[in-house]
Amino acid sequence: MKRLYWGVGLILVMLICLWQWKTEPQAAGRLSSGVTIYYYKLDEVRGHYQIDRSETIHYEARLYAPFSVHLEPTQGYIIEYFTMNAGTHRYFMTQDIILTMQHSEVIRIYERPIPSYAQTTTYEYYDAARKRWQNYSTHTDYIREGERYSYTFEKPPYSYWHVGDVQKNGSYSGNFSNISYTVTGATNIKVRWYPSVTYVYFHPEGGTGTMQSQSGYYGGNITLNANRFVKPGFRFVGWKGKMSGSEKTFFNGETFRVQSRVNGERIDLYAQWEPIFEKMFLKYMDTMKLENDAVSDSLQWENQCMFPVLDANEKGTFLGWSPSVKDGKPLYTEKSIVKAGELYEWGEKNKTLFWEGKNVMMPLYSVWDRIPKLVMSTVYVPETWAKEGKISLEFIKQFIKSVDEEDGILPEKNIRVEGFDPERIKEAHGGEEIRLVVKAYDKLKNCVEGELKVCIVATNEKSLGRRGRVRFIDASHIDTLSENSVWRVDDKFASLLQNVLDLRK
Repeated sequence: MKRLYWGVGLILVMLICLWQWKTEPQAAGRLSSGVTIYYYKLDEVRGHYQIDRSETIHYEARLYAPFSVHLEPTQGYIIEYFTMNAGTHRYFMTQDIILTMQHSEVIRIYERPIPSYAQTTTYEYYDAARKRWQNYSTHTDYIREGERYSYTFEKPPYSYWHVGDVQKNGSYSGNFSNISYTVTGATNIKVRWYPSVTYVYFHPEGGTGTMQSQSGYYGGNITLNANRFVKPGFRFVGWKGKMSGSEKTFFNGETFRVQSRVNGERIDLYAQWEPIFEKMFLKYMDTMKLENDAVSDSLQWENQCMFPVLDANEKGTFLGWSPSVKDGKPLYTEKSIVKAGELYEWGEKNKTLFWEGKNVMMPLYSVWDRIPKLVMSTVYVPETWAKEGKISLEFIKQFIKSVDEEDGILPEKNIRVEGFDPERIKEAHGGEEIRLVVKAYDKLKNCVEGELKVCIVATNEKSLGRRGRVRFIDASHIDTLSENSVWRVDDKFASLLQNVLDLRK
């Protein structure tokens, strides 16, 4: 038994020694260290830090072993930076730092208050009468940085006001009744209230075209857009529709005040039309005065016009009709497919219509291609020239001109001389008269016919014609035309005369 007791006692002694070795720092190489923490708070008025409090925390660890120290800021403050021992180095780290167990540590923590930022909500309403936004009220909360801010917006004070949009720092955020976010700085929230909106829709009522709808706010005005619908044969005279339950009529571009407090109120306006004319007549007027003026049957807008044809005569060929007496170009012929409405629009644009009550008259003028005119005179030639064969067809044509009212002076190829016989001319004697037939054709083959006389003058005669004609006074046949002769006065004939003189040489 004694041996048993000694064995148990020995085991107990060994356990006690082991426990002491584990728990005694000096015996096991463990140290106890005190960490003193000083807290400095920023004086925002003076702009520097002042000591606020301090505390000492004791840690035990093996020599040179690392241990963790948690730095906790004062409530309502954040750690700006901290220093260790007597050092000046600033540490901008997390709130947990690692120290090495050697000796006591001194930590200085510099704190600043967590900033609070203004969260401002401004309520605005649209003043439709003045066409501008007006401030209604403002609400401000001051919230610390990093905290969550939630706010429920006020409801509009009137039933005819509605939340239009919400803006956060100038950016559109949507249309909702509350807001929630984490504060990072000052925030300006703008809640806009709109009055009730009335919409106007336009209907063509048989016309064609499109028009955009319009809208306006309660208390404001709507100016109707100009009508853009068209209805052939009809004139737009205004709009008709119901507003606030009553039948209303509106003029083109009229302005009216929006009186409905119901948001989304709809006004339908229907175009009103009246015929441009009841009847239209065409008055056919002959510019040659060969036929009496005629008036067409009454026409409606969609009626097709039937244009009469005038017979050709000795003065020209009928080409068609023109609404302008000065134009000279036919716009309409018997083959033209034209409706009365098209004629009306031309007459309205060019102001050629004549009104009698609700009926309208439009004149049309006949267009002719007139027959050309011949300009020529008797040709006097010396007998010696005839004998010598100097009188050729080209020589004769120099005394012929044909002028057309539409085409101007006709070219030589459009002039034909019939009956010219050079042998007969050679055999002619003084005093004889040879008659030639001259025909001239314009572009439309209208023909004018005339007679040209060629007189043979004996060589002993000094005069080859009456005053104003071509005369010769000596053997050299020098021209002695009168200064008043058409061959000198008119440039066209002067150039022709020069050609004749050149041929005689």
